[in-house]
Amino acid sequence: QESDEENIADGKKGKISVDLNLDLEVEITRARIETVSTDSFSILITQSTGDTISTFDYAVDVPETINLPVGDYYVIAQSGNLGAAAFDAPYYWGKSDLISVVAGQTSPAIVQCALANTMVSIKYSDHVEQYFSDYSTRVIAGSDSLYFEKNETRVGYFSGTPIQVRAELSSSK
Repeated sequence: QESDEENIADGKKGKISVDLNLDLEVEITRARIETVSTDSFSILITQSTGDTISTFDYAVDVPETINLPVGDYYVIAQSGNLGAAAFDAPYYWGKSDLISVVAGQTSPAIVQCALANTMVSIKYSDHVEQYFSDYSTRVIAGSDSLYFEKNETRVGYFSGTPIQVRAELSSSK
């Protein structure tokens, strides 16, 4: 049985090196800054036909180079699973351009990840806070919903669209 290094030397295999980037537009609201680490993202390497060749549960475990048979591939990265509506549950996803693995060479695989679910935060105006004794908002996407009470500071994430917003305002005299 030939080793990967022998196959690379005789032209049967090449290598890819994975570079994972995160595309973030940072918006500072209520003095809150989110930081995201790509170390826990899962990585899938697929043939151009869609067949999965290799998976890594954590990007931090991806070796510097990965030996692959000559051919065309994609590298997909994601953070967790896209699930039901939840607070503080961003989902990032990205897919490389088509990578052609050439015998005896190392091809770069650049994966640009971006937020792939919808982020919702609720900020009540000063007038609402001043003139209403109680207020809340329900955000609905399909069969999922989140309830934002008046003092809620967390961000909600939704996989479905369109999104409906229902505000409830109460005042007492």
